[in-house]
Amino acid sequence: LSIMMYIINNKSINIDEKLDLYNAVDLLKNNYKTIIIMKYFNDLTIKEIGYTLNLSENTVKTNLKRAKRSIYSKF
Repeated sequence: LSIMMYIINNKSINIDEKLDLYNAVDLLKNNYKTIIIMKYFNDLTIKEIGYTLNLSENTVKTNLKRAKRSIYSKF
């Protein structure tokens, strides 16, 4: 379970921490934000995201990694 899913689903984490995560996602470049939302909020697979966005699975993985790195740098 990734740290992002843990934060989203964990009821013991306060609302301020969850809002910090949402704000960090909101600050991402649009292509990164879209992939994060599709993966962690809509629960799509890498393959489904690639198909939907007309991207290769490797591109989706790379963008996902960069997006997460950007989010983690804000915490």
